Parts: sequence; structure tokens; C-alpha cells
Amino acid sequence: MLNTKRRLIAKAAALACCSLGAAQAAAEVKIGEAGGWEVVTSGQVNTFLTYAWGDGYPVAPIDPATGAPIQRTIIGGGGLEGGRIPDVDANGDPIPGRQGSISQWRVRTGFSPNLLKLGVRKQVTPDLKLSAVMSLWGVIEPDGMAKYDRVVTDFREGYGLVEGPWGAVTLGRHLGLYSRGIVEINFLYGHQYGVGYHGNLSSSGPTAGLIGFGVLAAFFSPGVMYSTPKLGDVLQLNVGVYDGVQIAGSWETTRTPRPEFELTAEFETEDFFGKAFVNGAYQKLYRIAIADESETMMGLGAGARLEFGPIHVGGGGHYGRGLGLGYALEGGFTSVGPLNVNPGEQVLELRTFDGYSVFAQYAPGDFDVNLGFGQSRVHLLETDRTGPDAATNSVVKTQTGVAAGFVYHFSKSFHWDIDYMRAMFRWYRGEKQDVNFVNTGLTLNW
Repeated sequence: MLNTKRRLIAKAAALACCSLGAAQAAAEVKIGEAGGWEVVTSGQVNTFLTYAWGDGYPVAPIDPATGAPIQRTIIGGGGLEGGRIPDVDANGDPIPGRQGSISQWRVRTGFSPNLLKLGVRKQVTPDLKLSAVMSLWGVIEPDGMAKYDRVVTDFREGYGLVEGPWGAVTLGRHLGLYSRGIVEINFLYGHQYGVGYHGNLSSSGPTAGLIGFGVLAAFFSPGVMYSTPKLGDVLQLNVGVYDGVQIAGSWETTRTPRPEFELTAEFETEDFFGKAFVNGAYQKLYRIAIADESETMMGLGAGARLEFGPIHVGGGGHYGRGLGLGYALEGGFTSVGPLNVNPGEQVLELRTFDGYSVFAQYAPGDFDVNLGFGQSRVHLLETDRTGPDAATNSVVKTQTGVAAGFVYHFSKSFHWDIDYMRAMFRWYRGEKQDVNFVNTGLTLNW
């Protein structure tokens, strides 16, 4: 059950990762016009050869006095168990209590998926513009490495946009506002043409870049968003309400939409570009069985990026309750504290999370050199320390990632990447897992 949950979280984080859309980097192609409506398309395809190696997922230790496994529930972390190689004794039998190692090759999609985006737009009056966009996402690798299994197309975006001198309204499934700014930085200065963290090694992608390591992924949700005009050509406020989230198995329902916001400030001169952001989200949660019991999931984030010619730097951080490690307001088993604290009492308090990340890029023209570092932390509750499960539960403490990459641009539409990432997981009771990833591949976009 936990393995399945880890796969779903890794996949959800990965699907959220290239939230800006791979086609952002390439110009749109106009494919038609009728009745004043323009029809445009953009997209990309890519393929990567990837290899992962390192420690296996932690297992329960052995009591040296009895030789039996010590009762231990290991909560959270990368869930990297594909390609597992057990440590064996002289007879070739797995050694109890030893986590072993992993080694796995894959041919797969990268941080940005295969993407086809279609859009229409019309300038109805000088002060009114209408647009509609939809995008189809896909990957080349089947889930579970099952070569016979089909690859499902993901209808990721579908929204309308109304623009005027008073601002803009976006209606439909689009990218949410919380954590959008830091994912933009990860995309532009890190893994736009690369891979980074794989998520679960055997699942389908896209991959996650540095998401989960100081970066929370923004996510696509049904919603309504209003964007103000740029005030003084600098400030812009975006506010939206989105379909509510809930946590299966604990806080199973919500009664209100989810509000989110992002305030941005942009500065640009001939030699300099800067952008800063602050964003947040809030969701009230309830239990079906207990009508008056509720919890609050919330998060705040902030960051900035600067460009001085070919030198680009950026970073940010986040803080909140119930956020999870992969994507904003993830919930899940890592977010919810122990079920039983006192006899007959179910608390299910949400844990607090924070994280930070920094990126640097040198992009003189024909090539990019990208560097990234990030760490996400889970803070224990008092019930984690003193409750009846305190002696047996081991909650993930930190996820730390170091990434580096080189991208060569054969043209504006054809790119070759080679990148490396080291993912380091630490638990509160001393378990650890370190995994390395090396990836290389090609991207064609239009």
C-alpha cells in the first residue's frame, strides 16, 4: 500500500513539474485563421537514456540480541525501490536488515513531457481579447516498466482567457498560483531540457527535476483566476479559487473551494531582468465521521530570480502545514501525524513542512551550464515524539538534492542535455538513502 502511494505521489509531482509547458521555450506556429480567430500550436518531444544507482530503500533493522527484525514503520522518503539488489551472504541468501542497493537503466521522458498545445484567439474589440488553450501531455515509458501496457494521454490543460484593460480572467483547468514562481525558476535555470530526479524508478514520468528537494510543484486544477493589469509596469496580483483538495483516509472532505494568490514584481532594463514573488494557499479540511472536527492545510512561499546578461540566479523557499514533499497541498501519509495518540482518541494532526532551493545558470548562447541545490524538511509533532507509536515510527526528516547539467542548443528548437543529480534522504531514527542519477537525451520543440 505504501509503495503504491509513493508511486502516485512521485508521479503527481512529476506531472506537475514542467508547469510552464515545454512549448514556452519555442515560438508558436500559426496553423490557420478564420473569422478573425487565429489558430496556433506549440509543443515538443524528447527522449533520455537514464541510469540510477545507490542505496536501496531502508528496511527494519535487526535486533542483535534476538536476530529478529525490530518493529519499524518507515514513513516517507523517495520510495526508490526499482532495480533493487539485495546484500547476500556466502550462500547467496539476502541478509536480513540490510537495505541493499539499486541499479537501473531506463529510456524515458524527461522533466518536460511530450506535449501538444493548441490555442485559438481573437481580438474581439480594441479592449477585449478572447483565447482558449488546451494541451495534451504524454510520455514514452509505460508505468511499471510493463512493455505491453499502453501509455495514456493526459489532458493536462483546458481553459479560456478573457483579457481587457481591467486585467484578465482565466476559467478552466490551469496552473495554480501557489509555488508557481519557484517551479518557473527550476524550469528555466535547471531542467527545462533535462531530467533530474526520477521519482519512483519503475513508474512513468515526466520526471521531477529538483521537485521534492526544496521545490514544491505547482499543480493544474479546475479554477477561476483573476489577474490585475501590471501596476506601474511592475506589480501584478493574481488571485484564484480552485477545486478543493482532501486527504484520503484521514481528512476526507472539504466544504469550500481553495483560495490561492501570487503577487509578482518585475524589473527590466537593457542589461538586467529581475522578478520577485510571494504566493500562498489555504484549505479547510473535515472528517466525514466527526462533523465538528476540522484541520487547516496552508502554505506560503517566496523567492526571486535575477539575470545579468548570461548570468542567471534564482531561489526561494516555502513553509506550511500539511504541504507534503512533492507538490503543493499534497497531503498524504507523510503530512498526517499518528492516528492513535491516546486510547480512544484520533488526532490526525498535520505536520509542518519547509524548504528552500537555489539555482545558477550560465547561458552565453549556444550552451547552458546549470546548477541547483535544495532541501525540504518535515517537522515532527509532539505526538510523534511522545505518542504510543513514537518508538516504532520513523518519519523522513530531510530530502536534499544537488543537481548539475549541461545543455547544448543546436538551434532554437533542437537541444542536447547531460545532467546529474544526487538525492539524499534522512529519517529521524537514523535511516538514510543516497541515490545518484545521470541522464542524457535530446529535445525537439516548436
